[in-house]
Amino acid sequence: LGENIQTIRKHRGMKQQELADKIGINMQSLSKIERGVNYPTFDTLEKIMDVLGVTPNELLSGEWKYIDHTEPYIMDIIKREQDFNVSLDYLSENEFFNDEKECRFYKAYKLIQYIHNYITNEVTELEELMEI
Repeated sequence: LGENIQTIRKHRGMKQQELADKIGINMQSLSKIERGVNYPTFDTLEKIMDVLGVTPNELLSGEWKYIDHTEPYIMDIIKREQDFNVSLDYLSENEFFNDEKECRFYKAYKLIQYIHNYITNEVTELEELMEI
């Protein structure tokens, strides 16, 4: 239990003193809990779970899906952006367009389409971004 508390606290970028202050105990008591010397009271355990943002099962088992619950959302945005950028890298203005202005217009149109699909939660395949 103590090791799980320490691991999650560190992943949250939180110092021992900060967590101790937020849950209302001194740093030495928290240190003993994290080292497994002492066990927290039920009240303290509830406060730890609340501050660290984990469920009892996640804290006790040491198995949590996401250290930060915004991680899946951020990873989805990054993946979609990477897919979009890769598709634009393969779009050569010299091969398909008469001039740079036409190429820029097409890329802007595709970007608008991509943003619309993202907002409406539609998946944009790479092939859809390169219809030419």
